[in-house]
Amino acid sequence: MGKRVLLIVPHPDDELLVGGGLLRTLARSEAYEVYVVYTTNGDFYPHEANVRLREALQVLDGFCGVEESHVFFLGCGDGWKDGGHIYHQAGEKPLVSTAGKAESYAPEGLADYRYARSGRHSAYRRADFKQDLKDVIADVRAEILLVVDFDAHADHRAASLLAEECLGELFREDSSYRPLVLKRFGYDGVWKGKPDFFEMPRRGTVLAGLCRTPYTPEEELRFAMPKECASPYLARNPFYQALLCHRTQEAWQKTDEIINIDEVFFRRNTDNLLYGAAISASSGNPSYLRDFKLFDCGDVTAEAG
Repeated sequence: MGKRVLLIVPHPDDELLVGGGLLRTLARSEAYEVYVVYTTNGDFYPHEANVRLREALQVLDGFCGVEESHVFFLGCGDGWKDGGHIYHQAGEKPLVSTAGKAESYAPEGLADYRYARSGRHSAYRRADFKQDLKDVIADVRAEILLVVDFDAHADHRAASLLAEECLGELFREDSSYRPLVLKRFGYDGVWKGKPDFFEMPRRGTVLAGLCRTPYTPEEELRFAMPKECASPYLARNPFYQALLCHRTQEAWQKTDEIINIDEVFFRRNTDNLLYGAAISASSGNPSYLRDFKLFDCGDVTAEAG
């Protein structure tokens, strides 16, 4: 059995924006076993939930070769009726999504992760949402994690920060678990990338206008796009064909922004000995010294972050 890879993304279509050509390369190699988890149903427009998840499964099967049994849906809402976000939810009363749901669900013929695992749905509370994500990470126990980074979308920010919370706790609970964590922006530099795919000579990805980046140049990793996916002849380009599958999002119209000759990820260090250390302090909260999060956000829906 090959090394396990887990892609963590918020919406159906983010598998292409965050996983991209690297996901295709890993999934088609016998050396890796790939899993994908979507944190939301993409149901900001309620009627699209079933369609969007089916589009995603089609892409994962055709473009990547990921089998449906390796795809998990946390079934969280994509947008909230009273504003705000589940990342900031507190108390026992669950939020209600714009789709009118108060607990996790999956379209007909599919099952959300908590229901498939425990025979019940998860209420739309932060603690439940986080526990579902933590359990997926612990269940798969991947050696490589590809995780959406903190960029210009509330659901992306929430998934990024919660994944880091979950990983920090897992690192403290199990000193033997130290995966390779690669984070990638899905909006900044990709969905909102520079429209230069058809320019000659070909250029590497330019990450401009990042929402917030704490990284150093040494943490940047660039992976070459598979040659067939970097082809400017779109009729023969499988990445373009995969974008066409997401018709509800019209992603194909942004081909020259999304596709590039390389993809930029940032490596997060997981070898810090403090994750497994017992720390005390005469004042202040020393738990932050053992935290995998680089920063937090007072309001993930705020435009400036």
